[in-house]
Amino acid sequence: MALVQKLTQEIIAVKEDLTVPKRKLFAPNALLTGHQEGVLTLKFSPDGNYLASSGYDKNVYFWSVWEDCRNLGMVPAHKNAVLDVQWSHDGNQYFTAGA
Repeated sequence: MALVQKLTQEIIAVKEDLTVPKRKLFAPNALLTGHQEGVLTLKFSPDGNYLASSGYDKNVYFWSVWEDCRNLGMVPAHKNAVLDVQWSHDGNQYFTAGA
C-alpha cells in the first residue's frame, strides 16, 4: 500500500510540473465538406498542395489545401468503404485500398 501511495504522489508531482504550450490555432482551421459518411483517411500529396480523403461513402475526394481549401473533385472508387488512399512519389497518381 505504501508503494502505491508513493507512486501516486510521484505522478501528481510530475503532472503539476507539466506545462501545456499555448496554441494559436482554433478549430476548425478548414471545414472540408463533401463526404456523406465517415472519413477513414486523409493524405497530403508529396508537394503538400493537395489532400486526398476517403471513407465509408466509397469515394475519394481531392482538395486544394491553399486559400479556401477548394474541393477539386470526387472519384467513386470502390463498391465498399475506401480504407486507404496513397499518392505516388511524384504526386501524379493515387492508389486506393477498399474493403
